[in-house]
Amino acid sequence: MLALAANYRMSWSAVVNRVRNLGLIDSGEARRQKANSPTRGDFLAVLGEQPIPDLEPGATGKLWRKAVLGAWDAGAITAPRTIELLYGALAADELPTRSLEEPLP
Repeated sequence: MLALAANYRMSWSAVVNRVRNLGLIDSGEARRQKANSPTRGDFLAVLGEQPIPDLEPGATGKLWRKAVLGAWDAGAITAPRTIELLYGALAADELPTRSLEEPLP
């Protein structure tokens, strides 16, 4: 169950519920498991590593960055707002060149 929680970045209660629903543990064992969530040490002892978060606090995902830079390219947001929404991943002089087209008459 530790490997499932770590590899698929699932909450401990979700793993326990799934294992219980599959009939691999009974309800008493499920209650015991939920009451004893694994610690970092448990992950290190069993797997040799601890789960890593998908994103660090303050980081943004790939689709978010593409959407923000798309808004920048379309002229919908300013450079300072772009930098703010990207949480400083780029400086103003690193923003991509805009491909603004002339508006249709």
